[in-house]
Amino acid sequence: GISVISDIDDTVKISHVTDKKKLVRSTFLQEFKAVPGMADVYQQWSKSSQHNAQFHFVSSSPYQLYEELSSFFRDAGFPDATFHLKAIRLKDRSLLTLFGDPEKTKVD
Repeated sequence: GISVISDIDDTVKISHVTDKKKLVRSTFLQEFKAVPGMADVYQQWSKSSQHNAQFHFVSSSPYQLYEELSSFFRDAGFPDATFHLKAIRLKDRSLLTLFGDPEKTKVD
């Protein structure tokens, strides 16, 4: 089998990462919305004897969103996956990085 490492934001979940106001709304104030067709594509890859893919989702979203994201992925029909989210703590400077450059977080 193969492993598919996929971003979450604007790859499988509509997040509007290039617009900070829309990003905050779509992440904290609105119901999550799947990118149309992506759950079907990922399900095909996971069920295909040729691919037999395992999924690993990465995001700069805080790990505190894990439960919401996990439920959303299940309800939207995505295959089971591991999640790799950003560690945010209120008692240190990591909170200040919440809306920093997501590319830097994923590379670090």
